[in-house]
Amino acid sequence: IVKGKNVKNGSWKTSNKKVASVDKKGVVKGLKNGTAVISFKTKATKKAKSVTLKVKVMVYTRAAKMTLTPSAVVVKEGESADVTASLSLSKKVKAAGGKTSTYKLFAESSDETAATVTVDGNKITVKGVAKSATPVSITVYAAQVNDLAKAKEVKLKLTQKFDVKVTANFEAKQAGANKIKVMGTDLIASKGAYVIKNANGGLLELKDEVKLNDAKTEAMLETVTSQIPEGKYTLTYNNGDSVEFEIVKAVVKSIALSPSGSAIM
Repeated sequence: IVKGKNVKNGSWKTSNKKVASVDKKGVVKGLKNGTAVISFKTKATKKAKSVTLKVKVMVYTRAAKMTLTPSAVVVKEGESADVTASLSLSKKVKAAGGKTSTYKLFAESSDETAATVTVDGNKITVKGVAKSATPVSITVYAAQVNDLAKAKEVKLKLTQKFDVKVTANFEAKQAGANKIKVMGTDLIASKGAYVIKNANGGLLELKDEVKLNDAKTEAMLETVTSQIPEGKYTLTYNNGDSVEFEIVKAVVKSIALSPSGSAIM
């Protein structure tokens, strides 16, 4: 900043036009990495004065590419998943002294009622808030600024998007020789809503009665067979959420005779 009565009556000059230019109003434009001396000289007749500014010009050039791994995620309600962002620089930017460490990552969710997002270094963490019928879009910005608003506005930035599918916090597990316990949200008492298949795609037949708790967060399913064959199974609820579980051979803990004093012939 130059102050004085004769500031308007003078001239600006740069010592290195390849590094930085300066116009008649004193506006300096950086052209490439380097050092230039910007000076102002008044036109005072008796005592000529000058002010010299030493300017270090840093060229901010956009990185060549941003890659997100994985490119899409599935997360349950209340759970989180991480996506890693990596930046790559072009040979030209590297030659000019560019570094990926000068970039910061910012991210925003298209629907925070379904999924929120935070950034820590190059790690983007998505948290499922509530089940969403459509995927939530996460936009990631890489820019040489300090906040999200500026990252969205500046021209020199990289932008990538990835989708997040938020599913219900859904689980199934063996509850007996021929019983399966399902845990989720707003479950219904219709056996048609629960489709169970073995590893070969074969359907497991269920009895009509489905027992629900009052909160509709647990459902007890019972098969028509007295023992479900061992192996891995997939349960799909209401043509939507699916979960894998395993059936193991039920162990008989005890045998009770009634009446206890009866003789077995």
